[in-house]
Amino acid sequence: MAVYALAPNPVSTYVYRTFTSTHTLYQDTLLLTSIACVLSSYSIRVANTSTLTVAITGSTLTISGYYTDCFIDQYFQFRTSASTTTLSSVTSYASLPANYYKAVKFRPDLNTTTSVNIIIVTNNGTINMVQTVYNDWNYERNRFINGFIRRGEFDSVTSNTLYFNQSISDLPT
Repeated sequence: MAVYALAPNPVSTYVYRTFTSTHTLYQDTLLLTSIACVLSSYSIRVANTSTLTVAITGSTLTISGYYTDCFIDQYFQFRTSASTTTLSSVTSYASLPANYYKAVKFRPDLNTTTSVNIIIVTNNGTINMVQTVYNDWNYERNRFINGFIRRGEFDSVTSNTLYFNQSISDLPT
């Protein structure tokens, strides 16, 4: 038996923003007869991190949560201490060391969107969905300023002010 979702794909969303997408499950696309299903498993194919919940209650499928760090074509350059001019680089916020001397360069991921494949397996069949996730450069800009520039020890404006190591969280828990 086949199972179909109406709407066939989750709503588009921005990275780092919470969303909820609700779908009614059907056994036939012509008669639109809803069908109760039991969720067996699901998988989300995304470049990096996602915090999603997939649930089925009767004939209603709900996908909710948010995506983090799924735009990964970026890099950070920094100096590790005042006594070196050697630059180090990493490709993610998670890879930044706890302490470094000075932020030097950041290049954000320039992709505007990414597609996420969601595969949902039920007792009545498998549903394949694709969700579009938009890049949010305002969020990245703020995270760059607070989480990269100000996290270093060296203040390029005054050349002597030290910032406290700031702890930022992407989303409230």
